[in-house]
Amino acid sequence: MHDLLISNGLLFDSSAGELRRTDVALTGASVTGIHPHIDPATAAHVLDVNGAIVAPGLVDLHAHVFSGQDLGLDADDVGPRSGTTTFVDAGSAGAHLWDAFQFEIAHKKTRILPFVNVATIGTTSIRLHGELSTPAYANVEACVAAMSETSHLPYGVKVRASGDVGGPHSDVALAAGRAIADRLGVPLMVHLGPAPSERDAILAALRPGDVLTHCFTSYVENGLLDNGRVAATVWQARERGVLFDVGHGAAGFDVETAEAAMKDGFLPDTISSDLHTYSRDHVVDLPTVMSRFLALGLQVPEVLRRATWAPANALDLQHQGIGVLQVGGAADIAVLRLVEAADRFADTRGRTYTVTRRFAVDHTIRAGRVVHPCPEEGAA
Repeated sequence: MHDLLISNGLLFDSSAGELRRTDVALTGASVTGIHPHIDPATAAHVLDVNGAIVAPGLVDLHAHVFSGQDLGLDADDVGPRSGTTTFVDAGSAGAHLWDAFQFEIAHKKTRILPFVNVATIGTTSIRLHGELSTPAYANVEACVAAMSETSHLPYGVKVRASGDVGGPHSDVALAAGRAIADRLGVPLMVHLGPAPSERDAILAALRPGDVLTHCFTSYVENGLLDNGRVAATVWQARERGVLFDVGHGAAGFDVETAEAAMKDGFLPDTISSDLHTYSRDHVVDLPTVMSRFLALGLQVPEVLRRATWAPANALDLQHQGIGVLQVGGAADIAVLRLVEAADRFADTRGRTYTVTRRFAVDHTIRAGRVVHPCPEEGAA
């Protein structure tokens, strides 16, 4: 007997990038059945989604959910309502805050996979001072030592190598981030913003599996384009396996850069929100950022894949059933519906563009449990 049957949905096969009519059964925290028709009598509860998209729980590759900081949001607040069952925290905590963040993660229902910040203080208060303004905080040995003493290794290393964060120290921090990532054997994620560091210096430091986030940055003078076309160095980085992530945020997305790059055939590998306290009003949530890419011409499967399979693949999470729906995998599901809209979105420079349809979240299931809407609101 299954605990929950999700019937009459369009399953998004994220590995193949296809939608197909399929029922999905869950028992405990695992997927226990995927078939065109599963007998409702075999399930304790049935959720009829009436043609909605049944997707793997969304995976946000760049967010800030260390709620003990002024930058961080509560993952259990923003995750369920947005269909996001996994947040990759992009460097909120450095070595000196690592244990504190792990304590918080252990008490969350939403999955949080943290990157460690190259600065030992993390993003303690980005409005007061950039964490790399004092170069002593970008200490390779302090970070490696702290990670060697924890049972919770990071999923990657994050460095905000840009002039607004570290000023003249940005290149030193970038080198420290490269050294830490190499020592720990994890990916390096680098934030692209105003120089220094320069775009090509950042790209030269990145290796296969590393991530450049804010790839369509509003700081266009240090962006992906040269004379309106994607730069040769950017194409070369992609060819050797560097991943390009959206990381929308409060200043990370310029619609004209995105349109020009996509016209040139350069699509982002992953769509993420860079959701945090100061970006929340503009970003809203991951489905809103995904809807913006519908407006820019990506098809529904292309958008969904970049917010499920692709970020999970970047961190080798599919064997856990994250980012993909498979029998035996995690029972993390976002039930999404495409709704007609007449909204105008603004990029982070204030330029507007129109969307005619967007993603709405009907239900979120995390570890087999309906967490949105909550049961008392009528969910199965």
